[in-house]
Amino acid sequence: MSFDKTTVQAAAMFFVRAYPEQEADDYRTALRNRAMRRIFRSLLSVGNVFGPSMGNTENFTAYNEGIRAMAIRIATKIEQAKPGEVARLMAESVKDRTEAAAIEANTVRNEEDY
Repeated sequence: MSFDKTTVQAAAMFFVRAYPEQEADDYRTALRNRAMRRIFRSLLSVGNVFGPSMGNTENFTAYNEGIRAMAIRIATKIEQAKPGEVARLMAESVKDRTEAAAIEANTVRNEEDY
């Protein structure tokens, strides 16, 4: 069995056809779901979109750059689908982090009462 270049590219991309309007609509649909918003936030966080990618070694830096490139691609797709949404995702992260810190502080305070 032989594969042409198109078949190999499609297999590598899990055969998601590049229809820009459909892709943008898919992102908008996903962004309406709270769980998907958390997943996007997680991916953007792991990808360190706004941070450095320098590692201790050249290989580690290259690895970090690959992850960061994917996160930048996701952020770009989100912004193309719904401008300003990456900033809203960041604001949600700040809100969640603040709430988690307050809960943690209250838990520690309650444990000290015993």
